[in-house]
Amino acid sequence: MHGYLRRIRRLGKLLLRSAWEAWQEYLHELLQIRDGLSRGIFCLQTHGSLFNFHPHVHALVLPGLVREGRFHELKGCSVTAVTVRLRARYLTTLKNQEVLDSDEIERLMSWNHNSGFN
Repeated sequence: MHGYLRRIRRLGKLLLRSAWEAWQEYLHELLQIRDGLSRGIFCLQTHGSLFNFHPHVHALVLPGLVREGRFHELKGCSVTAVTVRLRARYLTTLKNQEVLDSDEIERLMSWNHNSGFN
């Protein structure tokens, strides 16, 4: 995954969009509110603590949804559940953008360490 993000910079925007959509999907599913609104700030950081190439997303999100002027708070969050949604959305996006094919996605999904998503 790192190689694709390093060579094809537009994939960073798609990663951020996938992260936002995964968070929205998670909120809507857990709170059972289909038309609620949330907000968040998502940032793509491309280096690690040693300034090596290590793309990852930082997010500051509203922990719930607003509907009809009322805030519906999410009590607790499963990072694993959000990560699973993010991985599925991003890999689907990469397939739709013809960056990966079905065989490559299947291979990534078979890895024991979340195929780079954690």
